[in-house]
Amino acid sequence: EGRIILGYDAKAVNIVASSEQGSEIETFVDVRPLNETQKGLDAEIINKKGISKITDERLYNIVDYEYGPHLLEMRIKGKGFKLYTFTFG
Repeated sequence: EGRIILGYDAKAVNIVASSEQGSEIETFVDVRPLNETQKGLDAEIINKKGISKITDERLYNIVDYEYGPHLLEMRIKGKGFKLYTFTFG
């Protein structure tokens, strides 16, 4: 388990990641939980939390929001999570 905090200036946040045992990422944008208008294709809103389930090694679209400077926080739960890189759109 762990946490990643990253400032970025973009519209979309993607990660290339994997988890052999399956991990979940709870995502926050600008200190607030990810919501329906901010979530990327690989995020869902569960109990008012933005959750992405990481399994296979691939690109995950986590955030798709308005272009500009933002603060991203990812709280990782589960063993074996591997983050290879971020990409932005």
